Amino acid sequence: MLQCLLLLGVWIGYGVVQWRRSDEIRRKIMRIERRTRVWVAILALVGGALAMLLGLILVQQAGGLAGDSLRWWAWLAIAIIGLGFVHAQTIAAAMMVTLVQETVTSSGEATSTKVEQDLTRE
Repeated sequence: MLQCLLLLGVWIGYGVVQWRRSDEIRRKIMRIERRTRVWVAILALVGGALAMLLGLILVQQAGGLAGDSLRWWAWLAIAIIGLGFVHAQTIAAAMMVTLVQETVTSSGEATSTKVEQDLTRE
């Protein structure tokens, strides 16, 4: 159980580091062509999950479980696999956010409300 909590702490800690760097990450991502961002986001989202699943299966098949705990090398492998997964998910999310922000901020039309629309009909 302690091994799992330590892994969770490592992954959450890395997620916090990425969150604190989110402005820098988004600035770098905005330099990438829109079409490329779409495909990389999809690949990172799905590919990261598939890589994690495959990695966990490989660790299990290689005998990484020793009774109720992980062997040291399995713990390290799972920590790295999990970090890759967290990284892929944060990059995918950041790319999707930039796609939405780009669309919203590049819109030339002003926003309106129902009240404004009702006033123009009178």
